Amino acid sequence: MELALDVLLPVHARIITDDDHVPRPRPPDRPRARLHAAKPEIEVSATDTSEAAVELARANAERHGVGSRVHALRGNLLEPVPRSVDLVVANLPYLPETERRPEYDAEPEEAIYAPGDGLGPLRTLVALCADGKLAMPGWVLVQFHRDVLEADCQHLPELREELEQAALARP
Repeated sequence: MELALDVLLPVHARIITDDDHVPRPRPPDRPRARLHAAKPEIEVSATDTSEAAVELARANAERHGVGSRVHALRGNLLEPVPRSVDLVVANLPYLPETERRPEYDAEPEEAIYAPGDGLGPLRTLVALCADGKLAMPGWVLVQFHRDVLEADCQHLPELREELEQAALARP
């Protein structure tokens, strides 16, 4: 989030939430407080397929005084966002359903595991960005394992290829 706020363009951002990653109260030096104080022109759309996560995101935005600029929407990825965005920040499930890990047993399964090779949600997100949901000269940042992968509008094919290569390299 810190990196995202450092490069955030002043029009509209899109942040994907999940049950464990909805906007939460932070001390004043944390990113969400910076959104409120230092970047008053920024609007954020946070999406999730879970109604509970969306409601929690809305409540947290109101509690922190950014409810008019943080729009929590129910739906898949960028689909419910009504316009192109300048920045996409996402931490999507990317582990294959067959690769269960005990350290994630307390997490909602849909936040960690994805069908097949696990890359379906990331592929869909990159495709939505390429189809016009990411404005020129926007950026997309995604977490993949312990790395943050990034690409601007013109390099989305390279991001997709990087994800595909990473999937092939996994045992």
